[in-house]
Formats: sequence, C-alpha cells, structure tokens
Amino acid sequence: MYKIEDLPDYDPTDRTKAFDLSMSTFHELTCAPDECKIPIGVFFEEPDSFTYQDGLPQLDRPMWKHAEKPRNISATMAKYGG
Repeated sequence: MYKIEDLPDYDPTDRTKAFDLSMSTFHELTCAPDECKIPIGVFFEEPDSFTYQDGLPQLDRPMWKHAEKPRNISATMAKYGG
C-alpha cells in the first residue's frame, strides 16, 4: 500500500486522475500479493460542492425543536374511546 498524497503529481481535484487511480486499484486487487501496490487516501474531492446534508435545512436544529407547539389530539382520541 502507498499513500496517493505522496505521489509527485497528486491533485485531489483532478477527476480524471482520480478515476485512473481507482481503475489501477481494481487491477491491483487482482494481482499476486507480493506484487500489489494499492493506493490509499483521498482520491477525489470537490471543495466547492456541498453535501447532501447541507441541502437539508431542517437538519440545522434538533428534530424535536421542529414541532412549534404540542398538538391537541383529544378529539381524535375521543372517537376511539380514549
């Protein structure tokens, strides 16, 4: 194994190189154990993009705080003998 950060031309924002590295990883997984050099580390990152969680504003505060006020369910309970 080797860290891809140690490669001289390492650029985590280059999508093409990241794809090439991932394909070489697949090749290395099919080689003999004494011949394998498996890359580890961050293959690709896109600093300007946002995560799925960033697009969900309801996750900015605890879920229990989303209920503004308790609901009165007395009428519903009365229908079922409660």
